[in-house]
Amino acid sequence: MPEQVPESGPEFIALMREEDPKLSPDGVAITARPILALGEISRQFKIRMPIGEARPGAPEHVRRFNALSENVNQWFTQLYGTA
Repeated sequence: MPEQVPESGPEFIALMREEDPKLSPDGVAITARPILALGEISRQFKIRMPIGEARPGAPEHVRRFNALSENVNQWFTQLYGTA
């Protein structure tokens, strides 16, 4: 079982504030950061989640983190806007 994944609230904000600066020094374009952040969070918490909304029929362990995926995308949109 993965450790508790901060999907929302102050813990989620703290996680995102930790992840985003890791991407800046590497010169990662803002538009690519959500995808890379999703990958890093997946590795860190040993979970699988969709990049966008999970496809119908996707396994439950992937659908389980739909909201987290959406929250990550929204966090970057709110911080940087849309491209």
